[in-house]
Amino acid sequence: MALLHYTWKQLELNLKWALGKNTTVTKSPAREPYPGIFVEDLSQLNRFKRNAFMCVVGALFLMAFFRNLSTIYVNTRRKLRPFFRACLLSLAFSDVVSSVFCTVSYIAQFHADYLQLWTIGSFMSRFVPFVTTTSVLSGSLTLVAIACLCVGLIWVCSIGASAALFGIYEYQRIYLLELETPTQQTTDDDGETDQKLEVTELELVSMCLV
Repeated sequence: MALLHYTWKQLELNLKWALGKNTTVTKSPAREPYPGIFVEDLSQLNRFKRNAFMCVVGALFLMAFFRNLSTIYVNTRRKLRPFFRACLLSLAFSDVVSSVFCTVSYIAQFHADYLQLWTIGSFMSRFVPFVTTTSVLSGSLTLVAIACLCVGLIWVCSIGASAALFGIYEYQRIYLLELETPTQQTTDDDGETDQKLEVTELELVSMCLV
């Protein structure tokens, strides 16, 4: 779903490093104990790449959406056995659902300041992976078991297999950190020189984490 995934443990490691003995952290006014991530670890798109990706995703979405709607329209009017008609409609519907929510997710990422940031809320951070995984599994199981399983059972199995994603993905608030150039050096009793780093909290943002 996301272009690059970050886990909660990775962000905790970043926070521990930022709070090391040789580091000074310039804190923001917010009081919530959110972890941080360095902006150097995040990816950005320039305007050309952003527009190019948007055009590709938009074209693929339009093709998938209207072709599957046409499939649904035609097969609701053809004289087919109920089972085969239900399987064809299930395949088309799963493709429509998958294309809609994948497009929403990627467009939101392309519009964010950084690709890894999640801008469409806490509910969608769990619902999008759940729906897209359910639709992909239902389409795959329909193709595999088209001769022996009913469509309703396929969707029930797909929903059951995807339900765990509600507990895997979490909507978290994190700080963007910026590492400043070392400006001070200290010498300890053994004659070794330590560089003192400064980490600045830039802003509070949101991420959808595993």
